Amino acid sequence: MVADLREDFPTVSFAVCDDRADWGHDKRAKGVEWATGDYLGFFNHDDEYELDYIEKMLRKAADTGADAVYCGWTGDFGNPWPSFGLGSSTSGNFIVRTELAQEVGYTERTYEADGHFINALANRAENGIEFVNEVLYHHH
Repeated sequence: MVADLREDFPTVSFAVCDDRADWGHDKRAKGVEWATGDYLGFFNHDDEYELDYIEKMLRKAADTGADAVYCGWTGDFGNPWPSFGLGSSTSGNFIVRTELAQEVGYTERTYEADGHFINALANRAENGIEFVNEVLYHHH
C-alpha cells in the first residue's frame, strides 16, 4: 500500500512504523518529530480513506492557508453515522501544518491522546482550521 501511495504522491513522505503499542501514539509522536513537509497527517493500517482524501485536504489547506484541515468521518464503534464536529475528530480525519504540530508536540500516550493533541492544535491555530464538508475518512 505504501509503495502505491509513494508512486501516486511522489512529493509526500511516508514513514512506516512496525511496532504498535500504546494505540500508535508513540508512532504519531515520531511522525511529528520526523515530518519535513508543509502538512502532516496520520494514517492507520486498518482505516479507510476516500481516494481523493489527500487531494481534497491539501487543496483546502492551499486555498485557505489554514493551519489545519479536517473532514467528516464515520466509525464502526458506536458511531456509524457521519461526524462533522472538530470536537469529535480523531487522528485520521485531519491534517495539520507541520510547524504547528512540532510546536505543540505529540506528548501523551493515553487513550485520549489524539483528542488532547487536536485541542492543543486548535488553541494555537492562528491561521484557522478549515473543514471539508464531506465524509472522507472511515475509522475502524
